Amino acid sequence: MTGRRIRLGREPTIPEPARRAFVLALRDLLENSRFGSLAELGDSLRPRRTKQRLSEPARGTRLPDVDELKAIVEACRPGAWPKLLQLLLRAEAEESAADADRTAVLSRLSDHAVTIDGRLPVVEEYRDWVRLGVHRPITRVSSGLDLTDRVQAGGLPTYVERERDRTELRPALAAAARGEGPSVRLVLVTGASLAGKTRAAVEAMRAELIGWRLLIPRSARSLAQLLDRDFNVRHTVVWLDEVQDLVRQDRGAEQLERLLDRDTGPTVLLATLRADREEVLRGTAAERLFQRAAPRITLYRRPAGEEFEQELARARTHSDPWLVEALDRIGARYGIAEWLAAGPQLVDQLDRARASDDPVKQTAAALVDAAIDCYHAGYTRPIPEPLLLAARDLYLPEHLRYVTHSVTADALEWARKPVAGASALLEPHTGWGDRAFDYLVGAATENPAAAVHAGIWQLLPAHLTPGTSELVTRAAYRAGQSALAHTLIPRLHHQARARLYAEMGDVESLTAMAETNGLWWGNAASLLAELLAKRGDIPALTARAAAGHSRAAYLLVELLAERRDITALTARADAGDRWAPGRLAVLLAERGDIPALTARAEAGDVHAGAELAKLGDFKVLTEWADAGSSLAAAELAELLAERGDLDTLTARADAGDWDATALLAGLLAERGDIPGLTARADAGDRWAAGRLAVLLAERGDIPALTARAEAGDARAGVELAKLGDFKVLTARADAGDEEAAERLTELLAERGDVDTLTERADAGDRRAAGRLPWLLAERGDLRALTVLADARHEEAARRLARLLAERGDFDALTARAAAGDQHALWELAGPDNLEALTKLADFDEGAALRLAELLAERGDIPALTARANADDWDAARVLDELLAERGDIPALTARADAGDQHAAERLAELLVLRGELHRRPDLARRFG
Repeated sequence: MTGRRIRLGREPTIPEPARRAFVLALRDLLENSRFGSLAELGDSLRPRRTKQRLSEPARGTRLPDVDELKAIVEACRPGAWPKLLQLLLRAEAEESAADADRTAVLSRLSDHAVTIDGRLPVVEEYRDWVRLGVHRPITRVSSGLDLTDRVQAGGLPTYVERERDRTELRPALAAAARGEGPSVRLVLVTGASLAGKTRAAVEAMRAELIGWRLLIPRSARSLAQLLDRDFNVRHTVVWLDEVQDLVRQDRGAEQLERLLDRDTGPTVLLATLRADREEVLRGTAAERLFQRAAPRITLYRRPAGEEFEQELARARTHSDPWLVEALDRIGARYGIAEWLAAGPQLVDQLDRARASDDPVKQTAAALVDAAIDCYHAGYTRPIPEPLLLAARDLYLPEHLRYVTHSVTADALEWARKPVAGASALLEPHTGWGDRAFDYLVGAATENPAAAVHAGIWQLLPAHLTPGTSELVTRAAYRAGQSALAHTLIPRLHHQARARLYAEMGDVESLTAMAETNGLWWGNAASLLAELLAKRGDIPALTARAAAGHSRAAYLLVELLAERRDITALTARADAGDRWAPGRLAVLLAERGDIPALTARAEAGDVHAGAELAKLGDFKVLTEWADAGSSLAAAELAELLAERGDLDTLTARADAGDWDATALLAGLLAERGDIPGLTARADAGDRWAAGRLAVLLAERGDIPALTARAEAGDARAGVELAKLGDFKVLTARADAGDEEAAERLTELLAERGDVDTLTERADAGDRRAAGRLPWLLAERGDLRALTVLADARHEEAARRLARLLAERGDFDALTARAAAGDQHALWELAGPDNLEALTKLADFDEGAALRLAELLAERGDIPALTARANADDWDAARVLDELLAERGDIPALTARADAGDQHAAERLAELLVLRGELHRRPDLARRFG
């Protein structure tokens, strides 16, 4: 201890609040530590850090990684670690959000996700409980107290932590916040309806990931578009309440698999899944997706034993009127969450309506029972009125089956009225139909599909739509309605048909499909191969592999390897199978069969040569590498690097082996061998030059870096610029070095050097000109952005419009839009401003499509029809899809007969699903 204290100078100006909070806390730690200077602190750390390196986080120009921060804190004041870690995580989340805003190339994020002021909301600020999926609580309690005002103000019952919150759910999210575990993880909360899944997920997210961004995708297609544009989802919660709805959409499960396969994070996919819906998804891509959940937490309405007693004890510590009511009423049967959402009250309401003498209530009960059975039979979408009314009669006594329209209307109104101020028996979906409240659906028998009224199975085929046909067919098969299932399957699209044949184990039908050279031949062939492999049917797999089916060949080899069948694998490898040699070589190596491996290697098997090298025999692999095999050269270099064999790597690098050259540079850098790297860099090795420059910068050796940069070493110039010396990099950029110009622009932007970027942009540097508007927007410089935008700088106009929208300055946006600024019009044209969106749609194809989709989401068929009749192709296509999903044959027929080709195709598809194509011979001839 020197008696001196670290002096960091004036506090830096940092506009980002989370970053500023972290930097101030870090500076306080450093200035009150036992060290007299940053250099002294750096010397004490392992690995050693330079004064320059440590000053960057203290100035706020760079956020340290977790390991670097931990080393600093442990050297200065270990007790400060929890607080500084949380501040760092919030600053990282803030940085990710800013980075996403810089890199997003979408014209409107709000088209694809829920936004606030054109950006993703932060978890802490988002309080739209209904949009998150939290059920509305009861508003009337037995004491007579009316809680309606609280609910309307956004209030919810006090949350009572569950045991699994404390032991499973929150620890998983806390680990993600700390950057531990996989980059992207799926956290799945399952359970029955009203088990408290969504509220538990919301509260856990707000407790552990409060500073993260929240991505609520509007659809699977929206998520796909975000991923296609490489949208930044670091420090983001992807909210997937009722995930079964998204994975049933076209390619929905595939998009979530894409997210899980990303290696940049941390990102959390936080999903809830109803237990009854998981069974319906068995055998689909969604089931395979759910198997990747880590963790998977199951919640129960009323947990068993001590777990529930602890929950009740925590609830009793609160005076919340909702909890007081629940504790007083749940008795020995119900859970807290289900009572607060009026689940038991709804069941009681339905039971009393069934037993009532009132025709209105009896009819209402019949409508609800019809909706429940339709759902169990696979019709999980809102039920359109024609189907609901036809099914209603199955549940009414004879004398009520022909009730007047007014009785039915009154019954629907009664069933849609909330019970206890919470939810209703039937949930209306404008433009689509009604769906039974999910708690009622889940209150059915253990095997819901088997208990479906027989008449429902007779009714449904005449009401199928593209979005319900596969689920209804699968439910029929699982309910033992085999004849109906076999009638419906041939009407399905090829993909759905193949999936169902695979689930049913129908090898004969799958084989027939796979042998048909149709569009989805490959899909059926793959499913057939997987079915045969699951059954262990080696003869059938062998026959299909011999016929040229690659998926069958691959699965055959995997099955043979699993059975450790060396003889069969050898035969396939010798016959030229592309997968067998690799699996065979691994098995031989595991057995230690060196003679067999050597024989295969000497006969040209590269996999055998690689396995020999792993065992220490490099002879064959080296011969192949020397003979020009790039695969062998890469494998050999990696093995030599793993063994730390510098001499052999150097010899191969000197002989021109690029793989050896790159790995040698990395090995020398790991060992801190500056003389070795210098010698290779001076001899023209660009890999060594890059590694050397980074190493010199980390050590703070400015003179050596400067000397190399002035001698023409581009990477040394970049590292100098990172340390604040732009002289060499600027000279190279001005001399026409494109890479230097690009790096210079990036570094200037990172430092926030608007003046230099402006000078370079004015001098004709296109990169600086492109980056400048982003930097000005980050600084909120409206004046400078306006000057650029008025000079017809497209990116400046785009960023200006976005900034004005974020600030809520709609007067300025409106003025710019009136002056012809399309970017301003785009910002005005959101889901809540149909007028602006309609104006934009008249000359912008993207806006036209968005408007059509928005109208479809609202079920606004008149508005869609008007646009379609005005030659809006997007509106016409979306309208046709909407009519098909609603099963509206009269409207589709009218459009098809008026010459709409797309409507004719959808009509034909709908008639095929319902077995009625024979009624339109013209369509049968056109579409088969």
